Amino acid sequence: MKQFWIVLIAIGSFYISQAQQLNGADLPAMIDLVDEHLNLNDYQKKELTLIFKDAIQEFEKIQTLEKTDVEKLSLMTQSQKATRNRLEVVLDNNQYQTYKALLDGSTKTLTAGTPVITETYESSSNTNANVIIDGSAASIADRLGFSGNEKSQFIAAYDKQEMEIQNVKNAGTITTASGIDLLTSILVTDFKIIDLGGRSTYEEYFQLRSSGQLNPNGSNSSGQDVDISQVYQLYDLKSALDLSDQQTGTFIRLIIGGEAEKGMIRKQYSGEQRAKKLKELETKSLQSLQQLLTPEQLQKLGQILGG
Repeated sequence: MKQFWIVLIAIGSFYISQAQQLNGADLPAMIDLVDEHLNLNDYQKKELTLIFKDAIQEFEKIQTLEKTDVEKLSLMTQSQKATRNRLEVVLDNNQYQTYKALLDGSTKTLTAGTPVITETYESSSNTNANVIIDGSAASIADRLGFSGNEKSQFIAAYDKQEMEIQNVKNAGTITTASGIDLLTSILVTDFKIIDLGGRSTYEEYFQLRSSGQLNPNGSNSSGQDVDISQVYQLYDLKSALDLSDQQTGTFIRLIIGGEAEKGMIRKQYSGEQRAKKLKELETKSLQSLQQLLTPEQLQKLGQILGG
């Protein structure tokens, strides 16, 4: 079975990049990984080193700002867009498309810290736009048009996510483990919204989050640079496997955790030792999935991943 992949969406790349503590020492390994797929010349290696270095420094700068999480996410996506524009100049069209394919998960995934290319997305307007959001899960549910049991399910999922975010804030430092838990909670909530209200409702929620309207003190930025197509890729995988609510959280955590561990292996090892460690990780991931998924789900996953 092929190596498992995960696309780190804008909100996820923010937390994972903090968890891995990227710095200048990581750049050579990052460039080597990209070079494996793009066959860079010496000039391109030099330029990509500068581009990635600037991106990492910008991420670190944004992390230290006294701003809300939503404001930081908006700044992150602006930085990612600037990185994309610089890469378009340095890479030829084939290399650029290959790089985007890598980040989209259609082939081997790059490390979680690799600067992500985002595309512009515009959401549709919501018929409940006049509902005022006061920051509570109930007001957000009203804005999205949820009522009855659907509203109760949304509130439970959203409150659990906010509790996880607050726990990480209280800890002061985002570790790899807490970053994985945080991203898992965010994605579980996102998937629940799609399940309850469909994609149009989720797109409205995503726009509200990106623009800071979920927080009364949030950013007024438009949030139009955030790409949600990658969320749908993972959601489609979850749907294709027909995962239960209980399976979904564990499944997301397994994949994200595996990708984080894979990134650490690629940084710490090389050559045959790296290949051995990656093979061990693949075996461990498969064993975990065998415990989580039914035989039918495992067979479906194998078909989807081409293994």
